Amino acid sequence: MPLFANVGAASLERGVSEKKAAGIIPTSLVAGLPERLRRAVDEAVSLFLFFEKKPGVNHAPAFTALLGVLDETARGLVVQRLSNGLPTATRDQAAWFEPYLAKVDPRMHRHYAELARNLRKTLVYQSGVSPLGLLRSCLDYALNDATQLTGVFAAVREAFRKTGGRALLELVQSVNEFRKHAGGASGETVERRRRGQDSAPALGPGTRGAVGGTHAGE
Repeated sequence: MPLFANVGAASLERGVSEKKAAGIIPTSLVAGLPERLRRAVDEAVSLFLFFEKKPGVNHAPAFTALLGVLDETARGLVVQRLSNGLPTATRDQAAWFEPYLAKVDPRMHRHYAELARNLRKTLVYQSGVSPLGLLRSCLDYALNDATQLTGVFAAVREAFRKTGGRALLELVQSVNEFRKHAGGASGETVERRRRGQDSAPALGPGTRGAVGGTHAGE
């Protein structure tokens, strides 16, 4: 009899945990994800629920479980949308990734050069850095930057200037900012934010806009 009682208690506890997990992210949404992403979400939620009752504990491990799949998804979207326009000849590729910048504000040359270099590493060598930041930079250029550039930048504008693009940019930016600020925060800071006792870090403007704005792999 005690054995069955323990099983019942375990089932009840598991049911409560599942209900709490559904309150964090809808079960229907998780069910629609690819298996690798679903496993990452399950791991993150489980860790969060485990740390939830431990005041002062750093919650970063709960979000670390998501970093790999977030980067993988961001990289996949960039590659998916830009690969078709990638020239096959090496010489043509070099020209594609080196747009004409003579008429561009010299203070912005570094920004565009870094973005083009990261795109080249991502599309040609599969070794790009900061995929989530790269996706954000692509969306930002396509939607907010009036500078007309050729080559890969023209492809970026065409590929990412789509319906729903601004909503996606806001989402990517919020995740990227949260990753930078909350991911490395102390347990005390995370706990205070959760209780509403401390304001969350202000989100960046999203647009590269002013000179000296964010760089491509941030």
